[in-house]
Amino acid sequence: MAHDAALDSGIFTAWSFDNNGASLSYLACGSTKKSQGCYASGTLSPFEHACAILDGPAIRQGHVLTRDMYILDRRTSKKNPILLDVYTRTDTFKQEGDFVAFTLKQQITLNIPGGGNAHCAMAAGNAYLFVGTSASQALLKIDRSNFSTVEIDETDPVASITADDRGFVAVYAGGIDAYGPDGQSLLEGGGGPVALINTRNALTSK
Repeated sequence: MAHDAALDSGIFTAWSFDNNGASLSYLACGSTKKSQGCYASGTLSPFEHACAILDGPAIRQGHVLTRDMYILDRRTSKKNPILLDVYTRTDTFKQEGDFVAFTLKQQITLNIPGGGNAHCAMAAGNAYLFVGTSASQALLKIDRSNFSTVEIDETDPVASITADDRGFVAVYAGGIDAYGPDGQSLLEGGGGPVALINTRNALTSK
């Protein structure tokens, strides 16, 4: 087993939030060594109000890639804590193309509120997911290996969580907290609002 996404180097997957976040639609297209086109489409559901989605790193076994995918559900009421749905995505490569399947691996209740008007924030370092909402001053660090959770009290509600390509994570909640790729090292506090950028997605102004 090795971390190697070379099998899907020609594949992209487009996602959309549908039905006010009650479902997520996907379309996987691109090319392999022997074919090109759109290979898979479908819907993940049900959610009360899905608000964020994040890919995990791929693991290769022969002609199969597996990865975790993380979906935040902010729910429709502040009285109900938000949920983290962890899916396993499996891409099986054959001559005909890429065969995609999703399996719900675990649903985790996170002890912070959301609700229909809450803004969701999620980013990943190498070892941890960082999760928060604008309805709470709590920042959650979630171990990606066993999904254990550590809660950190911020001074203000969580406004944004961003990461760069190396796994550094910046949390803005009235001030900036920057974490190292291991998720344990708090490198800087105070100041802001600032965000980290990466080589793929631009930071844009309002």
